[in-house]
Amino acid sequence: MKKKSAVWTAVLILFTVVRSIAQPQSVQPYQLAINVVKTTTLVFPSAITSVDKGSRDVLVQKATGVDNVLQIKAGSRNFAETNLTVITNDGKLYTANVRYAETPGSFNYRFSGNETVGVTQAFAYNDSEAAIDRNARVASLLPANLDRQTDDNGIKLLIDGLFISGENLYFRVKLSNTTNINYGVEQLRFFIRDQDKGKRTSTQEIESTPVHVLGDGTSIIGSTEKTLVYVLRKFTIPDQKVFIIQLSEKNGGRNLELQIKNKQLIKAKTL
Repeated sequence: MKKKSAVWTAVLILFTVVRSIAQPQSVQPYQLAINVVKTTTLVFPSAITSVDKGSRDVLVQKATGVDNVLQIKAGSRNFAETNLTVITNDGKLYTANVRYAETPGSFNYRFSGNETVGVTQAFAYNDSEAAIDRNARVASLLPANLDRQTDDNGIKLLIDGLFISGENLYFRVKLSNTTNINYGVEQLRFFIRDQDKGKRTSTQEIESTPVHVLGDGTSIIGSTEKTLVYVLRKFTIPDQKVFIIQLSEKNGGRNLELQIKNKQLIKAKTL
């Protein structure tokens, strides 16, 4: 009897373990309050690779010059509660419920990645920084395999190379300034957006934050050009959506935007 009891106990324990593994593991989100007056800053322990906001009423951008700081602000008062998801290049996924508050409890949050609420391991990140940098340098020298460009008042944005290695896409970006007025870069954004369907149709933007940048993309001196390589986690585009690369000028109006479709993305050359 004792042996049978021990066997049934072992079976019950094994069943409990297997059932717990099979069940999806839910992640309890952070509770985050923001408003329209002040910017809330989130500091992560690793570089941000992806940002997804649930509503257009939440304004987000990565802080200039750093890759692990996200700035958030409300686009309107008293918006309906929504959510925010951030993935960092160490494979961590952070999730938060976002609500409006006239007086948030804090405007600065620093995460360690070891919190028991709002964070989980999304994937194993195996590409080393050295390997990514090496691949970016190779991508900067290879022959062109793409031609997507736009220009505005002497500023030109050209994507002439798209490559893939492992889990990363390498976008070769060429910026040129044919004027004598220096161009300060406010930001160079990468995001997926619904195709235009009329002014009354709301659209959602899904940010793709580079995990690595080869070159200095903070400015374009007059009468010069430069080549940069932006490394993003690999992705494809669902139907009825496009990938947007958007360049905006600091304290200026020379703003450019171009689109890349999924049929062009899937033709990325292997490094």
